Amino acid sequence: MIGKYPARPTAGPKRGGSVFFITMVLFLAVNANAGDLFTDITAEAGLVDPGNERGIAWGDYDNDGDLDLLLSNFGTTMRLFRNNQPTGHHWLDVRLESPGGNTRAVGALVQVFAGDHTWVRENNPGTGYQSQTPHQIHFGLGTETKVDSLVVRWPTGEISRFGQQEADRILLLRGP
Repeated sequence: MIGKYPARPTAGPKRGGSVFFITMVLFLAVNANAGDLFTDITAEAGLVDPGNERGIAWGDYDNDGDLDLLLSNFGTTMRLFRNNQPTGHHWLDVRLESPGGNTRAVGALVQVFAGDHTWVRENNPGTGYQSQTPHQIHFGLGTETKVDSLVVRWPTGEISRFGQQEADRILLLRGP
């Protein structure tokens, strides 16, 4: 989970005012059963950025199955944090197409079933201030090497069911 720390005041450049810097923070869910929901792993992940962050987008920039981060800063250049982990975990990215005005099926709900796991994601590329993620829905599958089935609830309310799919690829699904 990515969050933003509360703004930290810094001496402003004009008339003694304050400029508020917003810092990106990366949280990891740990030990949820014991009540410890998240821990800050920003430094451990190498994501400490002294900039004044304004927007963040995530997606698989290099199509290697893990999510990369693009961070926009106020008054300076954007930074790309590439995720190059040799975890051996599997993934599936789903790209939706739909006829009519909503061609990218924004608002569709996708359920993925693999083994005894179920994942649910909404196709919502508008994720934050000055940011947009790709029109591609990422599912981290862990050790699952295939998906047993997928169900898509399209923005029209119609439901499509898709059978078994191989992992580690981008899957294009076309709606009714």
